[in-house]
Amino acid sequence: MNCPHCGDPHDESLKFCPKTGRLISAERLYPPDTMLEGKYRLRRALGVGGMGAVFEATHVLLDKRVAIKLLLPDFAKDQEMCARLIREARAASATGHRNIVAVSDMGHTDDGTLFVVMEYVQGRTLKQVISTEAPMAVSRAVGLVDQVLSALEVVHRKGIVHRDLKPANLLLFIDDTGEETVKILDFGISKITGEEHVSSLTTVGKVMGTPRYMSPEQAVGQHDVDHRADIYACGVIFYELVTGDQPFPATSFNELIAKLLHGDIVPPSQVVSTLPPALDRVVLKALSRAREQRYASASELRRALKPFALEDVDRTRPGVAPAKPASFASPSGPPAGFAMDPVSVAGLEPEEEPVGPDPAPPPGAPKVPSDPSPEVQAPPDDDAPLELAVPTRPTPPQSAEEPARAGNETLYRPSAGPSLGWLRWVAGALVVVGVLAVLWRYSGSLRSAVTGKPGEPDAVMLLVETDPQNADIFVDGVLAVTRPIQLPRTASTFTVRVQAPGYLTKELDVVGDKTRVLRVKLRRRRR
Repeated sequence: MNCPHCGDPHDESLKFCPKTGRLISAERLYPPDTMLEGKYRLRRALGVGGMGAVFEATHVLLDKRVAIKLLLPDFAKDQEMCARLIREARAASATGHRNIVAVSDMGHTDDGTLFVVMEYVQGRTLKQVISTEAPMAVSRAVGLVDQVLSALEVVHRKGIVHRDLKPANLLLFIDDTGEETVKILDFGISKITGEEHVSSLTTVGKVMGTPRYMSPEQAVGQHDVDHRADIYACGVIFYELVTGDQPFPATSFNELIAKLLHGDIVPPSQVVSTLPPALDRVVLKALSRAREQRYASASELRRALKPFALEDVDRTRPGVAPAKPASFASPSGPPAGFAMDPVSVAGLEPEEEPVGPDPAPPPGAPKVPSDPSPEVQAPPDDDAPLELAVPTRPTPPQSAEEPARAGNETLYRPSAGPSLGWLRWVAGALVVVGVLAVLWRYSGSLRSAVTGKPGEPDAVMLLVETDPQNADIFVDGVLAVTRPIQLPRTASTFTVRVQAPGYLTKELDVVGDKTRVLRVKLRRRRR
């Protein structure tokens, strides 16, 4: 077979391309019918990245099809790569949300290589959908992004930031009810806030993510990246869905970063004239350069997008645009030697593993000269996650006698600007008002703690009556298995989704400040 990297035929005994040093095919390392821990039988490779591969496999005891993600043997003893895979498994299994690919098991091969077992999802990546169906109807785009935001609501509550949301990490398929469903995968470079141990996975000054979907704070290696980076990525994805273009087209990484930090975004309605101008405000707010100006949460962005979705939209139908060439596809195409059909599973597509700076070459692989400055010369790839050490720059000296000092992780420093003493006074007054408001809000609990008398309960009950009676009820994307539903008392909003086979799904926003009774009648789906 011809090598997918250089195009030349290589001997079957070779595992790595002698010209590029890259793995020729995953089957040369793990042939079909390979058994893992006596219960998983590998079938075929579904994707190979720089540091891992995904296989279709069968759980022989349950006769169940699964997807298995393995680190390549060259990285099996790399503690950082193993930590990333473990982090991905824990993050994906922390919520149980229907829009996140489920992880069911972990284990090791006979040679000690770590692997993760995930649900097998038959469908397409959103990247494939964009390449053929974008720009699409606004209502459909809202429905797809809304599912991503629904999962992010739960993920962010758990203190998890994905940091690598992009169309290639979103799987689209038709569920049992006939609706388009999105699942998020690949939490390999996710960040878990509040961790006691900060490893090299979140080193200050590292750029981590996929360039075209990174927020500005990620692009400059800012260490305190939070959930608003995922909000920004959702804004980029939505922009692509409704326009077919990206907010910042660029041919090199440097050009992309320059536009990201200083460029202007063309409003969606100026790219596609049929888009409502009111949509521009929502998209541009999600793509704000300063994270403080973006939507504060996934819930806020969901509410902002909801008016643009048709109430009875049929999400099983394709978009309104004609098919177009797959402009986002990799120029090299799928690897030779195995068929790449429209089946995508939880895992990775070619060249999607996060890549660290200067990884060690695999044993026996030829040495290939490297580009002296790949982060400057190479054009940004839509699907290649990037991890670069951000170069530090000296800060200008404060005086003639004071020498320049080495900078931290930032690439630029804004000017101090005029005196803002009056703003500090206003900020202090607002803090005082905020403290008084918090004391008033929790006065019942404080009174209870001081007097010993019971205050108001910490939980409220949600009583949902549905027609039909056998409808499923989801709260923030999680199936409610008990009735009535107990919720934490809060001023925040919960999204209640009611669905049943043959009926149109209905969603309601409910504030968890008191016990409520909801009566939901579903409408039958048109035939």
